[in-house]
Amino acid sequence: MAAPKTTDDPNRKAELAKIHAAKRTLKLTDESYRDRLRRITGKESAGAMDAADRAKVIADFTRLGAFDGKQGGRSVRGRRRADHRQARLARALWLSAWHLGVIDDASEGALAAFAKRQTGVDDLHWLTDPKQIAAVIEALKSMLARAGVVWPTTDTIARIKGLRDMRGITEPVPRGLPDRLAVMEAQWRKLIGLRAVQKHAWLKVWVGNRYGRGEPAFLTPQEADRAIRALGGWLRKAKGEGERR
Repeated sequence: MAAPKTTDDPNRKAELAKIHAAKRTLKLTDESYRDRLRRITGKESAGAMDAADRAKVIADFTRLGAFDGKQGGRSVRGRRRADHRQARLARALWLSAWHLGVIDDASEGALAAFAKRQTGVDDLHWLTDPKQIAAVIEALKSMLARAGVVWPTTDTIARIKGLRDMRGITEPVPRGLPDRLAVMEAQWRKLIGLRAVQKHAWLKVWVGNRYGRGEPAFLTPQEADRAIRALGGWLRKAKGEGERR
């Protein structure tokens, strides 16, 4: 009797092993693994996939860095930065910590090490579980809050909107602008504490002189980013001079 024909290709076993190895490398929980498979193929089990489905999953895990040989805590230097929205937010918070003088290393590798301490995952590329990336972001926000950042409330955002309305700026408050202004205000308070600016100096006067705006609330997010970088340089210089006294 002839052997029964198989409807699958001979690479099935190797591809399944590769997918399961990638799950371990990326440290995906069972829940996040099944969710990712479902979003890519509509199926929750690799065993239920055909060759085309497996190819899609392997391509996705390749994009996340599962097969690039950088596992095991090795350096992420030189790797393409993770670019999903939550990774960008984590990076922005990390840079804010640098500009506030909270951390001494603003590099991607230092951020990856911080994220690993929170989650056990080596690289932001591999943070696919929403709970894990949320834990990193909350840890960063808490660190910044301890450094003096007062995160905006609904009332704060309403005040910013009111100022913009009075100026005739009818567009909605740009996403992320209130958080940027909170970082700038914390930087200004630190500069006052270091006596780099006079005790009663106003941030809005500095903003007005530098950007031609009457209020920080009138800045664009890009202008606010430039202001944060400028204040960060000023703060690091003032801090260094204070330590040498």
